[in-house]
Amino acid sequence: MLGVSAWLKSTFVLWYINTIYQTDDLLELLFQNRNIPMPRSVSFLKKLSVFSRNVIAEEMNVIKVARSLENPPDEEFNVNEVFSKHNEAVRANMRSIDQSVFKHLKFSRSEIREVYRTIQELDFCDYGISTSLKQFIDETLGD
Repeated sequence: MLGVSAWLKSTFVLWYINTIYQTDDLLELLFQNRNIPMPRSVSFLKKLSVFSRNVIAEEMNVIKVARSLENPPDEEFNVNEVFSKHNEAVRANMRSIDQSVFKHLKFSRSEIREVYRTIQELDFCDYGISTSLKQFIDETLGD
C-alpha cells in the first residue's frame, strides 16, 4: 500500500491528471472512479514503498520535535535546522520516487522535460527538480 501512495504522490501522476482531467484533485478523481494509471509490478511498488516509509519516518520525527517545543532540549536547539533537514530529506525521497517512476515507465529525456515543463507552468511544487533538471534527467537515465 505504501508503494501505491508513493505512486500517487509522484510528479507523473500529478502531470497525468492535470493533462487528462485538468485538475490536481486526485482524491476527487478517485472518488469518481476515473482512470488513473496504476503499475502492476509488485516489485516496483515494493521499491517505491521504501521511499514512503522514509517520508513517514521524517514526518514522525517532525511531529516529535513539534511536541517538544514547549521544553526545548537545550539552548543550542534550532527548530529551523530541524525543519530544514526534514524538508531536504523529503525532497530527496520525492526525487527518488520520480526517478523510479520515470525509469519504470521508460520515459525519454524529452518526455521527462515535458512533464516538468508542464508542472512548472502550472506553478506546482516539483521538489526543486526543475532547477537542476538536466542533472535529474542524467541521473534518471544513467547518462
